[in-house]
Order: sequence, then structure tokens, then C-alpha cells
Amino acid sequence: MDNLTLQQQALLELIKIGIGTSDGSFDFSRLSDEDWEEVMNESRTQAVVLLAFDAAKDFVENIPNDIYVKWLGYATKTLTNNLKVLNEQKALSNVLEVNKIPYVILKGSSSAYYYPNPENRSYGDVDFFIDAIYQNKAIQLLLNEGYNILPEESDWHYSLQKNGVIFEQHKKICGVPKGNAGTIFEAFVKNCTENCFKDVNDISLLAPSVHGVIILLHSIHHLVGFGMGLRHLCDWGCFVQRTFDNTFWDNELLPLFQKSGTLKFAATLTKISSIYLGTTCPCWAEEPSYALCHEVMRDIFSLGNFGRKNKEKSFGGLMMPSNSKKLTFFGKIISLFKILWSTNSMMYPIIRRFPFLFPFIMIWRVSKYCFMMLIGKRPSIFKSSKYADERNKIYSNFNLFEQGE
Repeated sequence: MDNLTLQQQALLELIKIGIGTSDGSFDFSRLSDEDWEEVMNESRTQAVVLLAFDAAKDFVENIPNDIYVKWLGYATKTLTNNLKVLNEQKALSNVLEVNKIPYVILKGSSSAYYYPNPENRSYGDVDFFIDAIYQNKAIQLLLNEGYNILPEESDWHYSLQKNGVIFEQHKKICGVPKGNAGTIFEAFVKNCTENCFKDVNDISLLAPSVHGVIILLHSIHHLVGFGMGLRHLCDWGCFVQRTFDNTFWDNELLPLFQKSGTLKFAATLTKISSIYLGTTCPCWAEEPSYALCHEVMRDIFSLGNFGRKNKEKSFGGLMMPSNSKKLTFFGKIISLFKILWSTNSMMYPIIRRFPFLFPFIMIWRVSKYCFMMLIGKRPSIFKSSKYADERNKIYSNFNLFEQGE
């Protein structure tokens, strides 16, 4: 913990209390008013505001009243949003089940299930997966039920909205890589709508082993992309804490991670959670060095959930290679250009009707970004390039997916 500030240590202690891995012996009286404000703000940028505030209530005598009231407001707003999302998720489930369309919830409730107090996990949108043969039927059904389809279609999912809640109907599992590793993962998750179970609210959740794969891929996707927050780490740590002695680890997950080139990352994430969140560290996760764990944790704190704390460093995630090799500056620009190219149709659906507009919109997007960067309203590609090198120096240790290649 020597590499963390007092405020960061305090936030982690609150999280540990929230997930039941600490008895609360941390000396919170050491925190000044400014420290508490930083803890509150950090809990928001890391998407763990409910988890932290629920634990902080037991130390209210140490918290300045104005900060406590403000924190209560943020927690109440988050809780209200959670209830809204869960109510809409239940309504979605009812529609799909009445019409006999198999589905399963990704992330969200599937992650919250492993928390000691699931209601303290913050929710965003509702991600759900439907097999390819039911995709079109499900979309038409939901449109008939008053859901609005949003224009930002991606290769991964359809986006819909109803009553202020965003729904992502996944066509594919996000984060599955290309190549042999991707083939291995796709084979493992292909029957996920069959390998599921119902929670207390009668919602279809992923089977534990499949959930483990999906949140690992999701963590990789964010950590080496825009940025991973403490919520992602909590999701993984709570999952390991709840399931570490289950036979599916030895029989399914560890062989899969080994074969796909993700075992070192899974072990590192598990050890980070053990060091900083107090969760279990099984023997297969003991090998990663403390230095590597500390470097990743520093990166998590510097970026925040979805990279919201440092946009230039977050943007550097788009300039990192897909393997452990270092890119030249020209290579990073090509990487950015490829992302712009692949997202052109998603950002501007009119292209799907008038394909001849593609190059003109591409040129306009690049020109617009360069102008916005020059006036300081977009991340500098030069600073982002430097951050990309710093982050890649950490992530290249994992050799992600290379063993599967």
C-alpha cells in the first residue's frame, strides 16, 4: 500500500468493508476534510459510490457534514438509477420469456450476484445476449413493445432505449479477440443462453464459469482500452472470492486461460484484488510480481472508470498495439485511423444508405478532430502517444492472447 495516497487507501478500505474482507480497523480519523472530499470524488470516478458510502456511514463522526450530505445525494441518485435499471430489466425479461426467446444478462446483475450486498453494485445500462437465430425476432418484438432502436449500431450489439434506460442487445460477446484465442473463447461461450440460471428476481444470469470468462475479457477490453475502474476490479475480486474453491476453476477456466494466453492476466488481476481488496489469492495466482500489480493499480487510479480522470491517457489506449510489440508514432496514427474507419458507419448511419459518403465523412472527422485538438478541446495525440508507450510497457507483460496464437 506504500505506493498509494492516504485517500486511495481509505477508499479501498471502505470497499473492503463493503465486500466483507475487512473488519474496519483502518484509522479514518487521520483524514482531513479535504481528504474526505477526495475519497468521495474518487468513489464516483471509480463507479463505487454506493459501495463506499454504505461502509462510510459507520464512520460518520469522522466525515464533515457538508461532504457527508453531498455524498448521500450521490449515493441516493445512484441507488435510484439502480432501481430504475433493475425494474426495466425485469420488464425486458418478462417480454422475452413470454415470447420464448432465450436470453442471458451480461455483466450487471450477473456481476452483482457475487457481491455480499448486490444492491451496492452500481448499474449503467442493461446488457443482454440473444442467440443469432433469435436476434431479428427479438428486435422486432421489442420495437412492438415500445422500445426505440438507437442509430449507433455496432458490430457487437444493437442499442435500444425505453423509459430512459439503455439496452444493449449483444450479437457477439464483447472483448473476444481475433485469431485462435478468439475461436477458443467463442466455442466456450456459444451456449451461454443454455448454461444459465435464475436469480431471486427470476432473471437469467450466466453460468459461473461463463461469467468468469466474460468479465475477464471485459476487464482486458477496458484496461488496455479507455481505462478500467475499481468497479471492474470489484466484479472480478467478488467473483473469485465467492467461487475460488469451485471445481470449474481447475476443470474449465484455468485450462482455458492457459490455452488462450490470458492466464497471466487473470492471475495478476486476482493478485491485485487480493493485495488491495483483501480477497482470496488462490495458488495459481501467486506468481505475478508485486511490482507489476502495483503498476496496474496505479494505472487504475490514474484513469478511473472508462478513463474519465485523464482523457489523454485514456485516449492512448486507442494507440496501443493488439500484441506486446511497441508501435512507432506512425503505427499509432494508423491504429487510430483504423478505429475511425471501423466506427464510421456506426457514428453516421446515413453511410449505410449512401456508401459514397464514406470517404468524405472520414476526411471531415479527421479534420474536425485535428481542429478540436489544436484549440484544446480534444486529447492531444502527441501526449496520448507518450501515455500509450507508458501503458503498453505495463500491459506487454501479459502477452495477451499470444499463447492462443
